[in-house]
Amino acid sequence: MLPAFEFNRSGDLVYDDEELLTLEACLGVTGTAANGGAETYGDFVNPDPDLDDPFYEDGPSGETLLEAIKDLSPTDITEMVNQGAARVLTRAKPRMEFETPVMLSIDVTYVAFYGDREELIRVQGAPDDKSYDWCHKFATANVVGDNVHFAAAMLPVGNADYHDPDAYSGEDKSYRVGDVVRRLVDHVTEECRINVRRLYGDAEFYATDVFTSLEWRDIRYVIPAPRDDRVKRFIARMDEDVDGNKQVTVKDDHAVHGPVKHDVSNTRAETTLVGLPPDEDHDEVQTFATNLVLDDEIRLDRRWTKKQITRYRRRGGIETAYSKIKEFAPWTTSTDFSVRLFHFGFAVLLYDLWLLVDFLVQTLIDVVEFRTKPRVTAPRFRAFLRREVSALL
Repeated sequence: MLPAFEFNRSGDLVYDDEELLTLEACLGVTGTAANGGAETYGDFVNPDPDLDDPFYEDGPSGETLLEAIKDLSPTDITEMVNQGAARVLTRAKPRMEFETPVMLSIDVTYVAFYGDREELIRVQGAPDDKSYDWCHKFATANVVGDNVHFAAAMLPVGNADYHDPDAYSGEDKSYRVGDVVRRLVDHVTEECRINVRRLYGDAEFYATDVFTSLEWRDIRYVIPAPRDDRVKRFIARMDEDVDGNKQVTVKDDHAVHGPVKHDVSNTRAETTLVGLPPDEDHDEVQTFATNLVLDDEIRLDRRWTKKQITRYRRRGGIETAYSKIKEFAPWTTSTDFSVRLFHFGFAVLLYDLWLLVDFLVQTLIDVVEFRTKPRVTAPRFRAFLRREVSALL
């Protein structure tokens, strides 16, 4: 993982890159800010200092680390993090048992930004259901399998640097979900050398641009369909049994319109709508868009359709994954976007290492199954990693 990172620093260095990255790992596992974490790191480096020496700390300072990070561009950081994720995944693949081609889940998480936004272009408005007003947005692509839920790539979103605004007609936006999907899928297929069979995304990815890009790549998808007027009419017309209860219903050739890269602002695409009736886990009808070949003609068809769509629930751990990723991120008040992006990206890699350790523990006891709860908890892993970090020094 560490060989994927290289800071753009001049010669005659006191501390090499690996020491700065080890300090970053120390910040992540202790949940501290750069300066406080540097003191903890110094205690690891020099556990028995001469207390009469006012300069007994050892190791790089937090400011040394932050200045090195600030010299990196967001593009450089993204590429290095994704190369690190590819290295971890490449070494894990021989022991992992995911389907080939794999299922991939893409989602966007929000990292709160407190304070004065001023003219910071990468700070965006937070969703209405959040307790904060401003945030940074990061997308990840996670491999989803029977025994693995691995972050394979990450991407900052919310600034025109990360897509080509001139390629889209109509209203200017800070990012396009279609381009988010393109970049993450292409990284997973090209850099991680993983063939993606099916993609899961949340309702934000219900977009003509997404459907078009996935069709072009011959990737199947399952994405929740927001309840616009046409979807509401579909729900009202769903098939019913003799008792008037909704049944699994499939509607082919459902037209959607919207901007598509290098096309007009009202491009037409077609998808299949699937409605699932309420069950013990859901009080209302669920609707999904998909390009899977599905049917509702007879009971057997409906059972098969429901089985294929409910596999979407495997991505349910993504929200939990984001909360765990944030547990591995250092605390910071910096407004510098490179610092915040680097901390989040490195936290993604620490999260992956945690999953790998948990998975290896499962293989050692010959229990390899899809689990919503880890056998090695995140706090236990962080304690383990703290010991490993100190052993390196």
